[in-house]
Amino acid sequence: MSRRTVSSIAMVFALLLTAAPAWAVTHYVNSSNSAPISPYTNWVDAATNIQQAVDASVDGDTVFVTDGTYFVSAQIVVTGALVVKSVNGRDATIVDGLTSNRCFFISHSNAVLDGFTLTRGYTTGGGGGACIQAGQILGCRVFSNSCNSAPAIGGGLLVGGGVLISNCAISANQSQGYGFGLSTYQHAYG
Repeated sequence: MSRRTVSSIAMVFALLLTAAPAWAVTHYVNSSNSAPISPYTNWVDAATNIQQAVDASVDGDTVFVTDGTYFVSAQIVVTGALVVKSVNGRDATIVDGLTSNRCFFISHSNAVLDGFTLTRGYTTGGGGGACIQAGQILGCRVFSNSCNSAPAIGGGLLVGGGVLISNCAISANQSQGYGFGLSTYQHAYG
């Protein structure tokens, strides 16, 4: 093989490597794990809270959350194109805002929240369970969340235009304003 042929093959190979797509990664969360190791890519190394796994993720990744109650001391913020999904659905996986924090804030149009119970979330603005500017919320139960102070809209969920909500149960939420269970808005809100 000539030097020119070897050089051409090496150049093609280098181009293929740089053009190869990044593969989606799955990150895992288990609140009872005793030795989490970032980037949490298996159950043995699983994160102990959802935000850790979200922070280790990039667009296209999935965060799997196993059964349990996840107490949040600050809202879980999802700004990327991630799927955050419980393993066994909303009856087995609970996010509890401790009556002092919103459960989720989601702002990416390709973000998906799937199969959680959001409860005891609280905010002074809107969406005690979750404020979802864009994306999807699927198969969730939004129960016993609250908001107060102006504008106090959407005790359970505050959603932007174009958000898809499917197969969700929304009940027993409270608001000092309006939209006890769900309210929509057309402008940026957080």
